[in-house]
Order: sequence, then structure tokens, then C-alpha cells
Amino acid sequence: MAIMIPSGMSGFPGGFEPRISQPRGILTIDNTPVRASLGFKDTSVFAQENANRGNQTMLAFIGRIAAEGNRMARIEDKSDPAVEAGKSALDTFDSFEIRLASLDPPIIRYERQGPNISWVQTSGDSLTGRIVNQLI
Repeated sequence: MAIMIPSGMSGFPGGFEPRISQPRGILTIDNTPVRASLGFKDTSVFAQENANRGNQTMLAFIGRIAAEGNRMARIEDKSDPAVEAGKSALDTFDSFEIRLASLDPPIIRYERQGPNISWVQTSGDSLTGRIVNQLI
């Protein structure tokens, strides 16, 4: 609420008029989720993902060696475990995967700035009354 002594009215020696300016708001766009969807990541995130992938690959390799060792330990079978291990090694080949994925949206923030209101004395020598400027 603003109280103003109007100018141009009889009985008042001077007047005041408002000078109002509206500063621009602050727009912030964070493209980190979009870049992460495309594979461009922060070095710490990239290192952590590679460490997890390496750990999973190592565990799969150990499991494959253990299964192969278990096969070789069954010598009492009538089949040849070495031949079976060779055949299973030839049967496994790398597969690839094609995924269609959507991009994560950017994070958009807008901070509104309040208006600046200042009162300027238009004429007269002294201030008569009190000006209160309070925005709710």
C-alpha cells in the first residue's frame, strides 16, 4: 500500500509523483539432464558409472570362469569337458543393443523481481505528511 500526497491539488504546497521501474527477472536454464541423456556427463559421474560397469564385468567374468571350472571338474562324465568348454566359448559372441530413448528435459527456473518505486518531489520546499511505500 502506498500513500501519496497528490500534486496539483489546492491546499498542498507541493506534490510527489511515483517513479516506477520494473527490473528484469532472472531466467536460469540448467541443461545438465539433457547433456546426461546424450552421454555428456560430469567427470565424477562418468568415472562412477565406468567403475560400476567394470565391477559388473569382472563379476560376470569370474562367474564364467567358475562355471567353466565346474564343467572341467566333472571328468567322470562320459563326455569330454574340454571339448564342451571350447564349443561354449565359440558360441558366445558379443551382442549389441539399440535403444530409443527420450531426452530428459532441462531444469528451467524464473525468479521474478519486484518493482522499484521511488517518490520524487515535484514542487514545494518541505515535506508535508509521511509517505509509506509497502508492497504486499
